Amino acid sequence: GTKPQPIQTLATLPTWACEIAVNETGDSVISAGMGIPTYAINTYTGERSEFFPSYSESGGAYIDLSPDGRRLALSASPTLARVVDLFSRKTVADFVGHRNRVVKAEFSPMGDNLLTASWDGTARIWVVETGEEIVRLDHGSSVVYAAIWIRNGEYVATGTDAGVLRMWDLESKDPIHTVTAHNAPVFSIIEIPEAGEIVSGCADGTMKRWDRQLLSLTGQVSNGGRAVNCMTFLAEDKRLVTGHSDGTLKYWDSETWRELVSIRRHKGSVRDLRSSPDGTTLFSSGNDGQVLAWRSSPVSWD
Repeated sequence: GTKPQPIQTLATLPTWACEIAVNETGDSVISAGMGIPTYAINTYTGERSEFFPSYSESGGAYIDLSPDGRRLALSASPTLARVVDLFSRKTVADFVGHRNRVVKAEFSPMGDNLLTASWDGTARIWVVETGEEIVRLDHGSSVVYAAIWIRNGEYVATGTDAGVLRMWDLESKDPIHTVTAHNAPVFSIIEIPEAGEIVSGCADGTMKRWDRQLLSLTGQVSNGGRAVNCMTFLAEDKRLVTGHSDGTLKYWDSETWRELVSIRRHKGSVRDLRSSPDGTTLFSSGNDGQVLAWRSSPVSWD
């Protein structure tokens, strides 16, 4: 078969390229790195321009673009998330309250709320316009590594350093279901809406597939101890792509869970995976500082 190959090395940053975001037209990738500025990278020319300065040694460890493409969530300090207007570059709101490092921020499907995850044992939901905290999901002494919106923002799923997955009801602020899913930290969670399922990725290399309420385990695979750092779903091809701690990207059939292809291009951990709006291009970032563009589908999967 034909393995996917990078179309282009968009950028090589001087330090880790952590999370990335793709704008609504697909002509720009916004990269967030450790202790370096947030950059906008032209996906056609590779030209790089500084978007925002680095706010701290952990500045830019996470990033997310609002659904309308007008606002950006990023790190303002280890414990402080910030939303900025992408065009005026002005701060919309700061989100104050976490007592330890924030590791994830994600806009709600409507773009009016922001979900954050922190080492302080909480995931929190905030009003984007005001910075007001409206929901706190308490995990006790656990570190929250992963948090995502489920069913168009009706629920939130979280994963912790203890390998525990929780599905949260946002009205009661209580978990609907809690399951000890893995024997190591949960680094990533993704929803496959068409299947009504979620997938959890673990530091020990295991991936598990669950019904959306976490009532039953529907499948699992191992990746030889290579941590599953990030995942993205290519809806048109029904492919799941995973990024691993050894620099490997893997493509999976999301229905059969058959591994279609595995390729290693990053020198070090893959940190994030994002798809272009039209689904034709996949972007990856890694600890080697590289931001790569790939064709989402190779010529043949045989």
